[in-house]
Amino acid sequence: LHNDSTVLKAFTEEEIQAFNKIVTAFLNTPTSRMWSHVEEISEQQPFIFYHQRKAGGTSIRETLAETAEKENLQSFIPCFPPVDCDTYHIPYDKQYAIYAGHFQWGSLDEAARF
Repeated sequence: LHNDSTVLKAFTEEEIQAFNKIVTAFLNTPTSRMWSHVEEISEQQPFIFYHQRKAGGTSIRETLAETAEKENLQSFIPCFPPVDCDTYHIPYDKQYAIYAGHFQWGSLDEAARF
């Protein structure tokens, strides 16, 4: 992002720099590392699905919830029992095999523990 954008007027210089750092790190991640083969989804190697509202993610979350139940995997998916729909964070107290939802960007720090 460039500081002269009118869209960015509401953000501080520090916030813009932090955002640019995250985007740059993502874009510089080697493909082999980002898409490495995972033998099995588990609490130690979870599947994490972040999505924006109104982007078709509800259908994917529904499929993930059904699959988690069928495969007997612990999941943390807002709007699917027992997780309330107004949940926007990854829990700190327990690990799950599948996370899917409208999580806040700060939750990325919590996801880094995996």
